[in-house]
Amino acid sequence: MFLNPEHGTSIILYSLNEDIVKYRLTPEKLSNFLSEDLRNRLQSVNLTISYYQGNKIKSLSVKPLLFSGIPILNKTIRFQTFTPIKIDIYLLSSHESDIQPVIISKDGTKVTNISNLEEFNHEPWSKSKLTGSIDWTDISVAPTRIDIIKDEKFYQFISKIREIEPELIEGIKEEEKKQSQNIEKKILSLIQKAFSKALMELDDYVWFPSEAKGEVPGTKPEPETGPEPPPPPEPTETENLKVGILSSVKIKPTYANAFYNVSKKFSVKAFDKDGNEISVSDIQFEWGTFNNLGTISLSEKNAISFTPRSKEEIESIINNQITGSVTETIKVIATQKQIKAYSESTVFIGAEKKNPNAQFPPIDFEPDYIGKWRSKWDDNLKQILINSAHSDYLQAHKRGQKYYTYYISKLCAKELVLINFKEIRQDVLLERLIEIEQQLESEII
Repeated sequence: MFLNPEHGTSIILYSLNEDIVKYRLTPEKLSNFLSEDLRNRLQSVNLTISYYQGNKIKSLSVKPLLFSGIPILNKTIRFQTFTPIKIDIYLLSSHESDIQPVIISKDGTKVTNISNLEEFNHEPWSKSKLTGSIDWTDISVAPTRIDIIKDEKFYQFISKIREIEPELIEGIKEEEKKQSQNIEKKILSLIQKAFSKALMELDDYVWFPSEAKGEVPGTKPEPETGPEPPPPPEPTETENLKVGILSSVKIKPTYANAFYNVSKKFSVKAFDKDGNEISVSDIQFEWGTFNNLGTISLSEKNAISFTPRSKEEIESIINNQITGSVTETIKVIATQKQIKAYSESTVFIGAEKKNPNAQFPPIDFEPDYIGKWRSKWDDNLKQILINSAHSDYLQAHKRGQKYYTYYISKLCAKELVLINFKEIRQDVLLERLIEIEQQLESEII
């Protein structure tokens, strides 16, 4: 090492082991180390690493470490008898993985991390999401240059830092609140999109009840009586579906709500033994019901319209007064030469009509440290409440945005199923919950 009159200090290293040079002492690693170690000093001086290998020269300019995150506190604390303490603190977002603790430096050169000092083993310094630097020229450094001497100046230093801790804590709270609100908006948007796609595959769900007034563009209120408007035509069978050997069939929807004298469409798909959908061109379908609580009319080769009878007619058939809904089962037998396959769908007739203007509700978070509930529907405010103090919530939040989003979506799915199917058996309710969660999983995970 020698002083170069043209550009300051030069350091020359000779006869280094080839493996050390190749893997440990690369210009990039030296640059990364010095950019942190000399961060504050590099604000006012230039540093260049020149790497000589044979006839080749590689030069690399060392830039000061740039802290990521949101600035929380940038302040200078002044003394009467000492030099000022310069504080520059940042808060990292929840998805940051490369975390650099707050460093303490002397005249621009790093000495240690604040997390190494037991005097700062408390909030806010113990937060893993804080980064930045505290620089003080007058702090006493041990000969090793990696330890601070705990003399009178050190305790003066502690006293001054303690004075700004309340301001720092308040700044962190405000910024975390902003970050949380931004994250919740983003997650809610993801969940809404996932639900929209999922419900395209699941015919018989509607959104949550809302206080929205007037018509939503593209929708019309359901008539009180008479048949519901015909649904938009579904894509007809295409040449992409090949003729195959029948193994199973499935009615869609598997569970459905239906209203008295209002037609409901059901369709059936055929599959081979590997679960691939096949053409129905050479398959015959025979439809029927178990309890004769409605009529069936064929609308396409593999689709029907089911129209429940009036409430009075059904009460006469079952010889009982209806207080909620009654259950009918639609069945289909598919025949391909000598092969037969069977499927059925459960229909809940007389279920409560849903508001066609319903929409995805607001989500609010309520920390209940005693209650065991994860989520619940607030019928007064028309919103989903989620317990943000539940251990499952905290674990999902800790695992990252993808798992957190999926956790919130599953709770929304639970509330959606409970609202849409209040009166059905518990086993059917659970089947519907699994049904929609499977659709959401494919959209989110």
